[in-house]
Order: sequence, then structure tokens, then C-alpha cells
Amino acid sequence: MLLADERVSPHYLIVEDRPARPELWVVVEAEEGVRESLAKALKEHLGLTCQVVVVREGTVPRTETGKARRLVRWTDGEPPVPGLTPPAS
Repeated sequence: MLLADERVSPHYLIVEDRPARPELWVVVEAEEGVRESLAKALKEHLGLTCQVVVVREGTVPRTETGKARRLVRWTDGEPPVPGLTPPAS
């Protein structure tokens, strides 16, 4: 679904955040102003509410070789990508 949207680059990262209650973050390199429409499309397609974060090109980690890592679990410490902030407790 993300790769089919021409406004989004092929570089994205799904972050599972589990400090207190599970949250799913989708970090995309995309055009400005697409956050809300992507969040709505993901909810309709997956049936899940996702926190969509749009970052500038080059922010999502890339791999030199091998398969891209598209899912990370963030339980504590520094966020896996700049721009993520844990929700207020």
C-alpha cells in the first residue's frame, strides 16, 4: 500500500512502540501534507490506527546490501529514527 502511493518514496520504516501500550508508527519519506491521508488509508486498509510521521529524504535508515529492514521494535531509549517522540503518559 505504501509503495503504491506515488507521494511516498520507497524508503519507509514501521516502528512498534511498546513502552506502556502498543502503538504502531509508520515513518515515511514523502511529500509534505500527506500524513493525514496516509493515516486514513492505512486505517482503512489494515484496520489499525497508525501514527504516521513524514520525514525528509535520507532520514529512514538504508542498508548497503541485503534485504531492507522495514520493522523495528522500540521499547525504550533513543528513537530508531529522528522525529519520533513517545506519547505523553
